[in-house]
Amino acid sequence: MLLAAAPLGLAPEGSLLAAIVGSVGLALVLAGWSFPLRGRALLWLALVASVPLLEPWRAPALLAGALAGYAVFTVFLWGTLYYRLRTGAPWNNFLRFWRLVLTNSDPTSGNALEQVPKLVMALAAGALVAEEPTGGSLAQVAATALLVAALGALAWRAFARDRLPTYPRRSAPTVPGPALARRVYVIVVDGLNRERLWQADAPVMDRLAREGTEYLAVEPAYPARTVVCFS
Repeated sequence: MLLAAAPLGLAPEGSLLAAIVGSVGLALVLAGWSFPLRGRALLWLALVASVPLLEPWRAPALLAGALAGYAVFTVFLWGTLYYRLRTGAPWNNFLRFWRLVLTNSDPTSGNALEQVPKLVMALAAGALVAEEPTGGSLAQVAATALLVAALGALAWRAFARDRLPTYPRRSAPTVPGPALARRVYVIVVDGLNRERLWQADAPVMDRLAREGTEYLAVEPAYPARTVVCFS
């Protein structure tokens, strides 16, 4: 993003190399922590708390250009042109896709509620280090990184406690008995929610059901809006 901003006149003042170092340094911390589902609220809290540390007002043109580029890529190039070429979606698909970008947390929809604050913080860190390459600026970026890591750990802990499945612990390995079934199917349907599954025209799955397959659990697999059928 910074390399593209330089020829457009949007790069921050100062050394471009320092800006890249500052942005990449914080981006590595941001990339190490996912903020799933409601945990994204903690990421936005980190963004608000980082404003006095990263001073994003130093590079308003850079941030505005980056957000505009993100919107154009996700909504128009990805959500409209790609889907038109890949699935035959109408040219006005962007009228629907922008809502997916703002609400859904899977990568195929852009995940704006997670990517936008991360993008803003990373670029703001780069602008700060470029304009003031001092130990104080590096300390401010480091403080932001510690804040992100702390809130990221809280978000992941809450997600693991409330969302991830738990399995019973076995005190000792058991001797396997006779097989309960000759086959076990795991069917992954990409881009389909649970309610639509039973309405879909799915000849293979319908044939398996007629032959005796039972779909005992149908659950979404995070982070994608993918339905996993365990039978």
